[in-house]
Amino acid sequence: MRGWQETEIGRLPSDWGTTTIENISEIVTDGAHLSPKFFNNGKCMCSVKDMRYNGFAFSDCKRISSDNFTLLKRQGCSPEKGDILISKDGEKCLDLIFVYSQDKEIVLLSSIAIIRLKENNSPHFYRYYLLSPVGQSIMKKWFRSGTAIPRVVLKDFRNVPVPKVAIQEQGKISNIFLCLDAKIENLQKQNQTLEKIAQTLFKQWFVDFNFPDENGKPYKDNGGAMVGSELGEIPMGWKVDEISRLIDVRDGTHASPKQANNGFPLVTSKHLKKNGIDFRSTYLISKFDYKEVNKRSNVDRYDILLSMIGTVGTLYFVMDSKIDFAIKNIGLFKTSGNLIFSEYIYLFFKSDYGLHYFKTRVAGTTQLYLTLGSLREFPIIVPKTEFIENFRSIVFPIFTKLHLNNKSIQALTKTRDTLLPKLMSGQIRVNN
Repeated sequence: MRGWQETEIGRLPSDWGTTTIENISEIVTDGAHLSPKFFNNGKCMCSVKDMRYNGFAFSDCKRISSDNFTLLKRQGCSPEKGDILISKDGEKCLDLIFVYSQDKEIVLLSSIAIIRLKENNSPHFYRYYLLSPVGQSIMKKWFRSGTAIPRVVLKDFRNVPVPKVAIQEQGKISNIFLCLDAKIENLQKQNQTLEKIAQTLFKQWFVDFNFPDENGKPYKDNGGAMVGSELGEIPMGWKVDEISRLIDVRDGTHASPKQANNGFPLVTSKHLKKNGIDFRSTYLISKFDYKEVNKRSNVDRYDILLSMIGTVGTLYFVMDSKIDFAIKNIGLFKTSGNLIFSEYIYLFFKSDYGLHYFKTRVAGTTQLYLTLGSLREFPIIVPKTEFIENFRSIVFPIFTKLHLNNKSIQALTKTRDTLLPKLMSGQIRVNN
C-alpha cells in the first residue's frame, strides 16, 4: 500500500518526488526583448495578446521582416512543437499556458516564456500541473512580482518546484486532460460553425434582403419593392424603430449589495463571456438583496444580456431554464416579452451594423461604458411579423443546439477542473 509524504508543493504519494523547472528542462528562455519594426506583410511575431487557452490566434499578430525573423529565430525566440509556452508579463501573467502544437513558424516577444523539457518528461503533464490550483498558487505567490504590471523574472522562474513522476504515469494523467480538452474544443468548433450558419442566414434575409419571396426566389435580387429609411433601403411594408418600442430595455442594479456567505451570484459585465457566464469569480449576495435587485432587472429565459462597462459589447443569449443570478452593469433586453424577435434581435446586435453602433456609442476614457439611453435608442429594422416567424422557425433549432453544446462544455470544464488538483497531487491514481 502506497504511503504519503509532505513536500514543498503539498502532500504527495511516497513514490513521487519533487524537482524544479530547471532540472527537467533543456531550455528556459523567453522571446525577443527588443521589438523590431512592424510591417503590414511579413513573418508572424506573437505576444501574450495572441495567446488563447490551447494555442495562438494568428489573425492579429504583429508582422516583421524576413531578416529580423531569421535573426530572432537564431537567437532562440522561435518555439518548437512540444515547447511549453507561458504568459509571463502583463494582466494575464501565468494564466495562459499551453504546449505549442501549431504548424506555423513564428517568433515570440519577451512576454512569453519558452520551456523545452528534457527527454522522459511530458510537456502536457507539466503544462496541466502549472495550470492546477497548487501550481498556480506557488507561481503567483512566490515567482510573480509587480502590481500595476505583473511579471515573472525568468532566472527565478527556473526554481519553480514541480512533482517528479514516472513518465508512464505522466502520460496517463495528461491523456485524461487531453481527451477532455479535445471534446471541449470539438464542441467549440461546432458552435462556431452553427453561429456562422445563423449569421449567414440573418445577413441573407435582413441585410441583403434576399429572403424567399412568395415564389421562393430571393426577394431583392428578383425586383422586390424597396423603400428608403434611416438605415438605408428596406423592403416595402417594413419600418425602422427604436428598440425600446419593440421590447423593454433595462439595466442591472445600480446598488452594490454586500457579499454574503450563501445566496445568489451577482453577475457583472466582466463575467459575461462569449459562450456563457463565468461564475467562478462572482460573489454571492443574500436572498433579500437578490429579490431587491430583481425588482428592477429580473432575467428570464430568452432575454439578451450585454456588457455595459469595461469589456463593452459582449453578448449573451439566455437559454437556461433555471436562472438564479442577479445582474449589475449589464444591459438587459427583455426579448422574453416578445419571443418571436428574440433570436432576430440577438443576431441584429451581432451584425456589422450592431457592432458598429455599440462601438460608436461608447463613452469614458479610463473606464469605457455604454449608457442605458444609448441601448434604448438602438434603431432596428422591424420586418413584417410573418418573416420574423419564418426566420425563427429556422434558427431556433440552431440556438437550441448551441445551448446544449455550451452546457456540455460547462460540464466537461467542471470535470476537468475538479480532476486537475486530485490527479496532480496523486490523490487519485491512474491504474497501471
